[in-house]
Amino acid sequence: MMIITILVALIACSYLYIISITNTEKSTDLQGVLWSSAKVTTLRLEPGEDIKLSLLDFVKTHKLSACSIVTTVGSTDQVRIRLASASSNNLNQLYIKEDNFEIVSLVGTMEYNKTTGFSYGHMHISIADSEGKVFGGHLMEGCRVRTTAEITLMHLPTLQYNRIYDSRSGFNELSISASPMNLIPVSYTHLTLPTICSV
Repeated sequence: MMIITILVALIACSYLYIISITNTEKSTDLQGVLWSSAKVTTLRLEPGEDIKLSLLDFVKTHKLSACSIVTTVGSTDQVRIRLASASSNNLNQLYIKEDNFEIVSLVGTMEYNKTTGFSYGHMHISIADSEGKVFGGHLMEGCRVRTTAEITLMHLPTLQYNRIYDSRSGFNELSISASPMNLIPVSYTHLTLPTICSV
């Protein structure tokens, strides 16, 4: 009886998963929004690692077509943040400081581009100083882990992120398209959260 119950559950999960993939690949429902099932993993960056470079390397190594940062906790001993006053004509509005900071938030989107062989991302970080004052901006290379950075990532395997120049902002901005799941090789070496059925 137990085996029959398990088989029925697996068949139901497979059916729901196929429906979710079919809806994603056909792409449009709810006013053209693309949907995808998700794979979630957690990694820990160690003292001295560059946060941005480490994340982009992880995305490239695992060829993640569309990835978002879900949550982060940790600390830095050096920050390099592009401030909101920066523009495409003036990228030098940076906050650079060596000091101990707590990571309050780290969010963003990243992707591996199989055409160029590189990974790209757009990430923002908020940090708190020793008095609890919080500030943040665009994460740049040079933000270094002090004790730890525990980061949960969500991969959307049936989507493909790209960066396309937008004349309104002067920057390459996010473009989202459908990407067949079976063409995206994924092999996680870090802790992957197990699920029985996810849609």
